[in-house]
Amino acid sequence: MRQQITVQYTASEEVANPVELAAFVQKHLESHLKSVEELAVSDCELTLQICRFEFDAARGKVGMKLSGSIDRKPVDESFLCVDLRPKVKRAPSSRMSTEKRRTWRNEHSPMAVFASIIFDLLVGTARACFPSEVAHAIGDPLSCGRVLRALDDCMADVRMFIDQTAGYPESGGWEKYRTGRWRSVLAGLLSIIAAIPIFVLGNGRPGDSTAATFGCLFAGFGISGMIYGWTLLTLPERFYSSEKTGRRLLFSLGFRKSIGIRRFSAAMCLISVLFTTAGLYWLCF
Repeated sequence: MRQQITVQYTASEEVANPVELAAFVQKHLESHLKSVEELAVSDCELTLQICRFEFDAARGKVGMKLSGSIDRKPVDESFLCVDLRPKVKRAPSSRMSTEKRRTWRNEHSPMAVFASIIFDLLVGTARACFPSEVAHAIGDPLSCGRVLRALDDCMADVRMFIDQTAGYPESGGWEKYRTGRWRSVLAGLLSIIAAIPIFVLGNGRPGDSTAATFGCLFAGFGISGMIYGWTLLTLPERFYSSEKTGRRLLFSLGFRKSIGIRRFSAAMCLISVLFTTAGLYWLCF
């Protein structure tokens, strides 16, 4: 079985080191091909061309063209991803849906746009001081943040297309996430249900019922946070990197890469352990 993917930089836009940029993309795609067990029995001979690579501080646009064959099936597909700095828009009317009002508040309100500019400036400054491999290849670490996001999205689209074309089954990450989420909600609800009789009935000593109530709530919500955080931490890498549901979950939680959500979930587990410990202390002592 032959497994090969070749990446070429053919865009008209100049970057500092197009060979290094192509090598970066090729390394990540080869890593994906090796990470999927089903690929061990698949024929894969592909050529990926980076045909568009436009960027400045406010926008990034990446276009790719994939050709070749997967399991003797011809492949000829184009991809285009654009990442734009959000712009201030008029606030939606009260008759608009809650989802549209939430989108405006998170992306197009004056505060959200200002926060986005400040965040890009801080991250760009850090990237200029400590450039990554791909930022070094592009040659403009301070203002390449948007095109890096577009590049990451485009590579994710390529990975999803390869998986779908080869007929690889999904990792099951979405089902695991839904199960963990409902267990987390159930733990929170049970803590509230348990706290009500403790608060109402008490134990005959002033102040003890209040402490025990808070202890029950802290322990319950701590366990809920541990369940949810552990679920996010243990979901498969492929779920985050090359499945639509995983990518949507990643973006809905405010992250672009799986490393961010894994750090967040690890911190959530740690904080939840502290909450649970404090709650059990109040319950027992």
